Amino acid sequence: MIPVDWENNEVGRIANLIQTGPFGSQLHQSDYITVGIPVVMPKDLVEGKISDTSIARVSKENVERLKRHKIKEGDFLFARRGDVGRCALISKKEVGWLCGTGCFRVSIDKKKCDINYLYYQLQRKETVEWIVSKAIGSTMLNLNTSILSQIPFIQPESIAEQSRIATALSDIDDIIATTKKLIEKKRNIKEGAMQELLSGKRRLPGFKEKWVEGHVSENVVFYKGTGLSKGKLIPNGKYPCILYGEIFTMYNYEVTQCVSHTNIYEGTPSVKGDVLMPASTTTKGIDLAKAICLYEDDVLLGGDIIIMRNDFGKFYPLFFSYYITEIMPKQVEEVAQGTTIIHLQPSKVGKLSIRIPTDLKEQKAIADVLSDMESEIQVLEKRLVKYQSLKLGMMQQLLTGKIRLI
Repeated sequence: MIPVDWENNEVGRIANLIQTGPFGSQLHQSDYITVGIPVVMPKDLVEGKISDTSIARVSKENVERLKRHKIKEGDFLFARRGDVGRCALISKKEVGWLCGTGCFRVSIDKKKCDINYLYYQLQRKETVEWIVSKAIGSTMLNLNTSILSQIPFIQPESIAEQSRIATALSDIDDIIATTKKLIEKKRNIKEGAMQELLSGKRRLPGFKEKWVEGHVSENVVFYKGTGLSKGKLIPNGKYPCILYGEIFTMYNYEVTQCVSHTNIYEGTPSVKGDVLMPASTTTKGIDLAKAICLYEDDVLLGGDIIIMRNDFGKFYPLFFSYYITEIMPKQVEEVAQGTTIIHLQPSKVGKLSIRIPTDLKEQKAIADVLSDMESEIQVLEKRLVKYQSLKLGMMQQLLTGKIRLI
């Protein structure tokens, strides 16, 4: 059901041109160079835009030889093979680039459809699913001009209404992009602050005591997690617990609330202030430099967890989590052992060198500054999720005519 002044349409009806990119015989592997004019491939079509992080390049001579494949502002590029369903709207920045092998270039008659309105219609989940369902092939999916021409969408008869819808969606896109940039900026600031504060290159006001060098074993007593497999977890179980894999995926520097529970009292009970590290991984040794701290007793800790307990009272737990995760990755990588499965032994960790403040108040102050920064980032990330959900809702309502813009 669509409004009476809306119509069903297809890409082929509004296209001035549907052109396949140059075939392999026209553009050889030897033609690609390090510095030159970008050539857009299917993998470069990301979320409706051109991602220029890994774009291939060719010489001006090759572009002139294939000038009929040069892209223009307002063109759409579609993935012709592989990850079909990808498409991107060409902006001013990409004018003069080359439509690569594996893509279609589509030029739209702007009198028949607002290109920005079409852009959002092509980003709809339903549109992408339709394209994928019509693709040909099993090992590698392919599109042809016939399928591309038949891509369905609905539109208001009025170009002005199409433009208003596109503008509303573009506004929320701008908010999302601004929020992403702000998150990236805050993360860069935090990264710089971590490297300076955790290494002692920059001191917080009021702290002047020297930092002391030593080994991890001089500051902690090591214990090991035991037992407790994933199969023993149960939602709303009686006992909070942590498995070693969750250190990688579920927590960031600290455990404010356990995500897993069990009804089986198995594992090593925690002591408030414990700092945990994973003892094995199937990826890289440097990934084992991941630490989280606990703020409560009797959390059950499963096997393959290294427990560093603050029996000497020499470290502030959150500071130590930050320090291991951000300052010690290279050291941890050097002592990790194994090939298929990489292990980390507590005895090896104990011999690693550290340089930290003797004043626990300074350790806490540093951890608090970094924690505040992280909290600010998390607020922005939650806001970003809300904006993205809002955009999906707007697309569902505005692009189907369920809600009209006056």
